[in-house]
Amino acid sequence: MPDLLHRVEEQLLGALIHDPSLVVDVPYLRASDFGDPDHALIFEALLAERSDGSRVYGIEMAERIVTRSGHAHITETRLTELVLNAPDVVSIGAYGRMLQEAALYADLARHAERLARTAGTERDATSQHKLDLSQALSAHNSRFEAALRTTFADGAIDQDTRLIREDYVLADLVQHPEQVQEVDWLDRNLFSAGRREIFDAIIEVDRYGEPVNDLTVAWELVRTRAANDFIDRTTEPTTIAPGHLARLASIPVQAGIAVELGREMMSDHIRTTLTTEITRTDPALNFQQANLSRTQEMRAPLLSPPDRNLGIDGPELRH
Repeated sequence: MPDLLHRVEEQLLGALIHDPSLVVDVPYLRASDFGDPDHALIFEALLAERSDGSRVYGIEMAERIVTRSGHAHITETRLTELVLNAPDVVSIGAYGRMLQEAALYADLARHAERLARTAGTERDATSQHKLDLSQALSAHNSRFEAALRTTFADGAIDQDTRLIREDYVLADLVQHPEQVQEVDWLDRNLFSAGRREIFDAIIEVDRYGEPVNDLTVAWELVRTRAANDFIDRTTEPTTIAPGHLARLASIPVQAGIAVELGREMMSDHIRTTLTTEITRTDPALNFQQANLSRTQEMRAPLLSPPDRNLGIDGPELRH
C-alpha cells in the first residue's frame, strides 16, 4: 500500500481509538474502505464496541479491540502507538474523506476487471464498449495510484539557498496553518517548480476549509496530478523532491517566518524583474555597467604638470 494512504489510515484509527465518539464525524466510512486488512479489522472491532454500548477510550479501547479482533498482528502495543502518533483529532473528517476517495478508485479498478472479463474475446459493439470502458476506468485508477506513490517518500535535502528559503515558507504554512491567511499576497510564481505545486495545494486545502497538514496537502497533490494527467496526457507532471512534505512537517520553524521570508522573495523578484527590464530596453546600459569598474582600473593615473626646469632647455642638460 502506498505510504501516504497507509499513514492516513493510521492517523484516522489512532484518533478514533483516542476518542471513539469521533466516529460521528465519519458516518459514511466502512471497513472495506481501508486498504490495509489489519486496519479494516481494527475499525470493525471499534464499531462493534460502540454498538455494544461501550464508552471506553484510549488504552482501554485498545485492549477491547485486541480482544475482539483476535488477530495476532493486532496487539495492544501496536494500537497504543497509533494513539500516541495521532494527536491531530481535528482532521479526522478530512482523513475519512480521503480514505473514501481512495476506496472509490479501488472500486473503479475492480469494476474495470469485471467489465474486461465479461467482454470476452468477441469484438461486437457491446463487447468493445465494455472493453473501452474497462480500460478507461483502469486508467483512472492507475493515474491515481501512480500519484500516490510519487508523493510521499524519503529523499535528500536541497542545499540551494533560494530553495531552502522557499522550504521554510512552506514549512511554516504546513505547521502553522493560521499563517496561510497572512500571506494571501504571496504570488505562486515566486516558488520554483515543484514547490509551487505544494504552495497551490496548501492554498486549495485552506480554501476548502479543511485542516492544513502534511497529509491533507499531500492528498491534494495526488488529486491534482491525477486530474491534470487525465486532462492533458502529453504534459509531464511536475514532480517534487521525494519526501518533501514529510520533511516540511518536521523542519523546526517559528510561526510567522513565512511572512518575513515571503517579503524577501517578493523583493528579490521585483529587483530581478526591474533589472531585466532595464537591460532589455537598453542593452548598452548593461554593457556599460558591466565594464565600468574594469575601465576605471585600466585608466592611467592623473599626472601633475611637468616641472618647468625639465626639458631640452633645462639646467640638467646645460651642464
